[in-house]
Amino acid sequence: PAQRKLLGQIDLCHAAAPQAALKLNLSSSALGLVGAGVPAGYAAGCFLCGRLLSGVSGKRVLIAGAFCGGLSLLMMAAARESPALVIAQILFGLASGAVWPFC
Repeated sequence: PAQRKLLGQIDLCHAAAPQAALKLNLSSSALGLVGAGVPAGYAAGCFLCGRLLSGVSGKRVLIAGAFCGGLSLLMMAAARESPALVIAQILFGLASGAVWPFC
């Protein structure tokens, strides 16, 4: 299930890539960084939320992950340049790692 969720997110990013590149005037390298943000954040999130936060209540980690996921979606919607979009994508990946910590 976690792999399907991640693949779904990557597919959505690829589906919106042409529109995002046109609207934000992204270069191909910036677009690549945006696309790599979620998998990189997810890998870090799985490690951080799965191993380092094992002593913290799962409910708290899940709530924090959902909050960070929502915050990152707002950041993506407000992004006007590629660095902000990459940071939002990484944050979304970290939040996804909190929701699916043991992959």
